[in-house]
Amino acid sequence: MAIAMPRVGNRFDKVDRMKINFHVGVHKTATTYMQKRLEVARPDLMKSGIDYMPRDPFRKAFTSRLKDIEPGDFRIGDLAAQVFEGVPHGPLDRLILSDENLIGNCARILASGEPFDTGKGRLSRVRALFPDADITLYCCIRSYDSFLASAYCETLRFRRKFLSFDAFVEHLRFEALRWPSVLDRLIKGLRPDRTKIWRYEDFREHSDRILQDMAFGTPVPVVAKTQDKPERESFSQMAIDVLDLIDAQKGPDVAGLLINVIGNKLLKSEGFDGFAPWSDEKRKSLGKAYEEDCAALDSALWLIPPKVERPLLAG
Repeated sequence: MAIAMPRVGNRFDKVDRMKINFHVGVHKTATTYMQKRLEVARPDLMKSGIDYMPRDPFRKAFTSRLKDIEPGDFRIGDLAAQVFEGVPHGPLDRLILSDENLIGNCARILASGEPFDTGKGRLSRVRALFPDADITLYCCIRSYDSFLASAYCETLRFRRKFLSFDAFVEHLRFEALRWPSVLDRLIKGLRPDRTKIWRYEDFREHSDRILQDMAFGTPVPVVAKTQDKPERESFSQMAIDVLDLIDAQKGPDVAGLLINVIGNKLLKSEGFDGFAPWSDEKRKSLGKAYEEDCAALDSALWLIPPKVERPLLAG
């Protein structure tokens, strides 16, 4: 039976209602790539009456201060002044905002064991700051096996003590990570007028279409600045193996001091295989759960409906 995600209809009839497209990630789903393309495309977007607040200044001025911003004191013009710092910007009536940390940083997965446990509350605060805006929520989901492996490597970057992948998984409550549950919490927090989702596995083929939709129908060209390697590649299998060995011989404190030193030397690249922690049996089990959860989501949510011509997992 399909799980129908709550969607809030248009509650205002104002012709000039501000429109905001909120992209909240999730983490490790090509968010940096999308943000780079949007930032480079700003001049073209502005010609169409659209603007995008670049992630880093937006994160500094808004995301990192979210819990301290009072709705009665908030003005979008003041935020724009802080983000753009005197650089010309659009009229702000059609705005793209993209920051995966709006729903909490990746390390929260490790800290609480409840993935994105702060997401609902944080997005509820966002909605309180934009009560009359017409909001579309954009969110990408990813297969559990690859997402957890990538999220583990990302959380390690911010730890002082090393933690093995087995301990990471043991600490995690998997049911809270399942995408129908995550999306339900995010939607209940932000109360968007509509929600659009896609799978990370489909992003490469449909990235232009996704970005154009996010940009209110304006094409977002691929340019040289966004054709480079990812801003931050994930740790390799060898990096994790070396850290596991140091942990076993010297303890988690010593291994923790070396996480970024070793991890950044042994990044996932042409010379090193990516981190692959799962047995074949567990990988297939996680793949089956992902396939079931994608099928359970309300079909109206999909910007790019999953096209599965063969099973997600062979064999």
